[in-house]
Amino acid sequence: MTNQLGEAFDSEVPHTVLKDTRDEFVSTTTVGGREIVFSATLSWGTTWHVQFHEVTANGKITFQATGSGNEFGVFAFVVQMIRDLVRRRSPKELIFDAYKSPDGKNSRSKLYHRMASKLN
Repeated sequence: MTNQLGEAFDSEVPHTVLKDTRDEFVSTTTVGGREIVFSATLSWGTTWHVQFHEVTANGKITFQATGSGNEFGVFAFVVQMIRDLVRRRSPKELIFDAYKSPDGKNSRSKLYHRMASKLN
């Protein structure tokens, strides 16, 4: 898994920038047939609020870890978009949203912690 995590930080993922304004950055890609959307919004000052979600086949948006595979491809895309955001906007702080199911089993918070520790 450590190897895959390292590869995720070095991978370039083809993507499309949907919005790039002073206070919003949105990009999308397809990973394993799944549409993934990254969005960052300027909250205040130089603090950016970051999230990503999947658009399911029936058009619904989910913030949950779906367990449908290709998590390292998704991870690579999110890391690439965070680096792009930092290059474009030089944020002083990033705030991540993480869905957590009531039983605590389905959460992205662990992913965000691992990602942040690797980005430092």
